[in-house]
Amino acid sequence: MATCRVLSGRLRALACCLVMVVFPFALRAPAAAVSTVTTRPVLIRVASTYTFTVLENGRVFAWGRNTEGQLGLGDTLPRDKPVLVPALFGVQDIACYGNTVFALCADGNMLAWGDNADGLVDPVLSDTLSSPLPYPALSGITRLISSGDHLLALREDGRLYAWGRNASGQLGLGYAGATAPVPQPVPGLSGVREIAVTREASFALISDGSVYSWGSNLYGELGQGDAGSGTARYVPTPIPGFAGIRQLIGGQRHVLAIGEGAGEEAVLYGWGSDSHGQTGTDPTGTMGVVPVPTLVPMTGRPVALAAAGNASLAIRADGSVLVWGANTGNVLGTGEPTSVIHRVPTVHPALVGAVGAALSLQTGFAILEDGSVYGWGKNLSSQLGLEDTLPRPLPTIVMQGHVYPVVYVEQSGTLESGLRIVGTAMPLILTVSHPVSLAWTIDPDGDLPFVAPPFSVQNQSRCPIAVSVSGWSHDSTDGTGMIDVPPDHFPNWTDLPADVPCSRIALGIRPELGAEGWTPAPGCPVRWASGESTTRCGTLSPGGSGGFSLTARHGLAFSHPMVARHTLVFLFSLA
Repeated sequence: MATCRVLSGRLRALACCLVMVVFPFALRAPAAAVSTVTTRPVLIRVASTYTFTVLENGRVFAWGRNTEGQLGLGDTLPRDKPVLVPALFGVQDIACYGNTVFALCADGNMLAWGDNADGLVDPVLSDTLSSPLPYPALSGITRLISSGDHLLALREDGRLYAWGRNASGQLGLGYAGATAPVPQPVPGLSGVREIAVTREASFALISDGSVYSWGSNLYGELGQGDAGSGTARYVPTPIPGFAGIRQLIGGQRHVLAIGEGAGEEAVLYGWGSDSHGQTGTDPTGTMGVVPVPTLVPMTGRPVALAAAGNASLAIRADGSVLVWGANTGNVLGTGEPTSVIHRVPTVHPALVGAVGAALSLQTGFAILEDGSVYGWGKNLSSQLGLEDTLPRPLPTIVMQGHVYPVVYVEQSGTLESGLRIVGTAMPLILTVSHPVSLAWTIDPDGDLPFVAPPFSVQNQSRCPIAVSVSGWSHDSTDGTGMIDVPPDHFPNWTDLPADVPCSRIALGIRPELGAEGWTPAPGCPVRWASGESTTRCGTLSPGGSGGFSLTARHGLAFSHPMVARHTLVFLFSLA
């Protein structure tokens, strides 16, 4: 079973602990037990001012606001583009509670970091915790979700736990009132299969397809047939006559659900506040509140949902996207004025081939089947990860292969001649006692798996790191076929001749230097990893300390799957 690990200092390991896409490469770290590391995002979690994406291998990228250390990067500096969180491994899910963040790991344990003013991370430590810490209060967890006001965690035995604010009884503990700083078992529930939340209400999907709801019901969001200030439920209550449900998701004050239709088909329900058409159930806009689950008029089979604020999104089985509700802050991403309201599902004009999506109050993301991540909407805190704070009325590419670090190092120890690895993850941090120059080469015929040997800094010494590049396309019988991709759809992708040998095709890689000790070499161009030519990167002077990394800046698109193997080689020369 995979585990979630936190790395800090010199390899101090702490064992602990909406949407599928494919990225065209995999990595291997130079350790005795080499395991494949892929870079395919499987999930995105969006808070109002910051964003996380979780990769298939459990690594995490973060960007946006970071005033309380909520990005988990060990500081409180904002990031305007996706940045690897070095301390996180084996993560399956992320839940954002204001500026407090919880991570669910593959072994069912949890991590927490960020704002600790309420003692949610640790009752003893400081108010701001910028690095992930083990969260020992729960184990055996399979699902984790947050409304921003309260959290739910589902255990592998079907038991449900809740904690956080409870002003409207959203914790399901039989009363409304004080915040619960630690998880509490929710009574009266068993066999829970899925969970969902609105701002102040909670929902549990039971294994038999029935749904329970509790908490605030000001706008009929509990689906119980009533609404108003005196209709809250403080304990889980079944929604009458509502069954056959497969999936649930909540917005600010409304809920969407996918249920069983005729045969293999599925139907969509909406209920709760419909002030801006967000339930998708009332084309006339006269109801305002929809207090019971009501069919949403739409064609096609819904397979995935996203909701937040007064906006909703559904992905159909063919990858097309429907949006409805208010376009406040461009959250619908349709390019229309922010005053536009769609009261019924409307086909998105720009998104095709989607496999998942995520929404916050005024920001949205979609991940497409080709492996790209697009974002749109409000961007005052760089929560779109586009290296600026400009809003985007239409989907704009945020993450492609070119933004991911190609390699990370997971080893430590003092090496000869004053070269020392003091970091444990990307970027690799070096200190030197004499000048050395860093360059890099590519050996396209490297064997995998690979174990990095010890080495000393002397003229022309090499530090090899193995990389497996997979998920591209080559057919040894039919030759290589290029996909015709428009430039605006795949920025920074480069066309190469179709007769380039597959063994010589790899990523376009740029070396990047960090810290003050480096004197960059002229150039540092992007180079295709297609031969053994060397690119000089920079010189590190005595007493200096600096990190370096390699980042994929380009990719190739082909028509059939293939696997190409390469070995990245760092070359250190005496200056």
